[in-house]
Amino acid sequence: MDVYTFRTSSLFDLEKNDEELRTNLDLLEKAKEVAQLRQANRAQQVSQYYNQRV
Repeated sequence: MDVYTFRTSSLFDLEKNDEELRTNLDLLEKAKEVAQLRQANRAQQVSQYYNQRV
C-alpha cells in the first residue's frame, strides 16, 4: 500500500535513496573490516602479554 503525502513525495528521490543505501553498505563493510583488525590486534597483544608471563 503506497500512500504518499506531500511531505514524503516531494522530498523522496528513489535513485538518490538507492545511491545512499549503497554508500551506507560500503561504509558498513569498511567499519566491519576496521573492527576485525582491531580485534585481531588486541588478541595478539593479549597473547604476547600472556606468553611473557608464562
